[in-house]
Amino acid sequence: MELCHSAGWGESTAKQNFSLYCIVILLLLWRQSMISPLGPPRPGDRVQVIDDSNEDWWKGKSQDKVGFFPANFVQRVRPGEQVWKVTQSFHGNREKGQMTVKELQICVGKSEETDGFFKLTSGKKRGLVPSKCVVEI
Repeated sequence: MELCHSAGWGESTAKQNFSLYCIVILLLLWRQSMISPLGPPRPGDRVQVIDDSNEDWWKGKSQDKVGFFPANFVQRVRPGEQVWKVTQSFHGNREKGQMTVKELQICVGKSEETDGFFKLTSGKKRGLVPSKCVVEI
């Protein structure tokens, strides 16, 4: 299943928005007072982006609910990528390209294992994480 494609709204906009209908994964849980009708969101939940014209808050759909969520709390999932949850913390060695991760952290990347590591992304962090420390969700 393709997770991202551009939407054809038939409206002209100043900024062409290719992220419409992209799937994103919540990386963090935000405070209860900020929960929209999408809630209660949990790290790892998938949200279909409907509108990302505001750089701080995006509009999305999860199951049958539509609401807003903080844009900096999500990670895009591109075609061919899987979502991973860290099952045990790992302190990475930056010189070897490894990424430090904490238990229950959400990461995104392909399931191409090399020497016991996956190349994953979590927010703005990117690096190698041992395959034994993550499980696909």
